[in-house]
Amino acid sequence: MIALFIGDSFTWGQGLQYYPLMQNKGWSMADCDNFYKSRPIQRFESLGFEVDEFRKQNGFPALVSKQIDLPFNLLTFENGGDNHRIYTTLKNILPYSMTPNNVSLMVIQFSSPVRSILQNLEVKKETIDEQIVNQIVRIATYLNGLKINWLALSWEETLGSLLKELYPDNHIPILYEGNTYDNFGTILGELSIAKETNKQITDNHFSMYGHKVIANSIISKIYSRKDLVHHLNLGGTYD
Repeated sequence: MIALFIGDSFTWGQGLQYYPLMQNKGWSMADCDNFYKSRPIQRFESLGFEVDEFRKQNGFPALVSKQIDLPFNLLTFENGGDNHRIYTTLKNILPYSMTPNNVSLMVIQFSSPVRSILQNLEVKKETIDEQIVNQIVRIATYLNGLKINWLALSWEETLGSLLKELYPDNHIPILYEGNTYDNFGTILGELSIAKETNKQITDNHFSMYGHKVIANSIISKIYSRKDLVHHLNLGGTYD
């Protein structure tokens, strides 16, 4: 049994590499910021085994999986992504590369809906809301058809609101300082590496603290559903 995670660079863990680079490799914040600004000439996948392992073990997928005592995997091994890529990856991997009934939990992090729209990868609808609904529903319909337990969180506000409206049992609210948000984009500035480093590193991806906030939100959602608690054989409660 396994937990699977798919999304974009937030799920992949871009930015976590700065911690071992500064702690173990002698990089300064200026070095990290210059590397960040050099994309796509230099890629976060190119930083070596130790740095990449830190990313894998400190991102929210690992934090969630440790709490629920399941091995995990990311369904995309390259940094980045969009909602069309999430859908096509799921269609290509499931059920052909793994048995759906061995997937205990799927967690989807929806990216900005505009990304795949601007790339002309989406069926044209009359309104942006209709296009966003299509991005959500096709993934939900596919996973429900395979009878896979899934949860989802959103980067952007409109998608988060529509996800909550359409699939309230699957929508992951983001919990932060006593407040609840339909998406993490609203508070991304508070969860970012740029915030943690006082903008000495201008990367707005999650800091380690940000990953802990997202992980806590996912775990809290899991424990709010008795069916998932039973399915995952979780004991007690989560505070």
